[in-house]
Amino acid sequence: MVRTRLAAARVFADEVSYRGFGDCFWSTWRQGGVRGLYAGCFASMLEIAPYSAIVFTAYEGIKQRLLPVGSTGVLPSGPQILAGVTSGLTAASICYPMDTVRRQLMLDGALGFDARYGGSLWKCCNHLWRQGGFPLFYRGWTATLLKAVPTVTITFLTKDFLSEMLKRS
Repeated sequence: MVRTRLAAARVFADEVSYRGFGDCFWSTWRQGGVRGLYAGCFASMLEIAPYSAIVFTAYEGIKQRLLPVGSTGVLPSGPQILAGVTSGLTAASICYPMDTVRRQLMLDGALGFDARYGGSLWKCCNHLWRQGGFPLFYRGWTATLLKAVPTVTITFLTKDFLSEMLKRS
């Protein structure tokens, strides 16, 4: 949460900004206590659980469909990369609106930002919908894909490589 506030303060705050990590941490603590430090945590859990389920299920499902019929072997790197890219793209696209809500809740009331939601997930979603509808929930989606898709692909390639190495030893 502190990292999100620091990044946003450097970009959006006009005159008032945090002097560093400690200043942001203590300012958030004074303003909201423990609850302030965990702003957006519930939204994070609502996002990461389905994201993980989708990305793992999609990757393994796609891998199984790319294996030749009757094969029990390992996929070559090309199809593994395709499975990683597809699963990362799918999971990030489905779960991105919740990521938008999470970031909004984390910034609610931070330096340079109005307190609009009072920590309410429902108020945040309702406000975003009234402000810009469906497209507003996907603002920044492309940048997230540029990070998430390669990360998922590399993670799964590494997992499969290490699993094969362990099977052989």
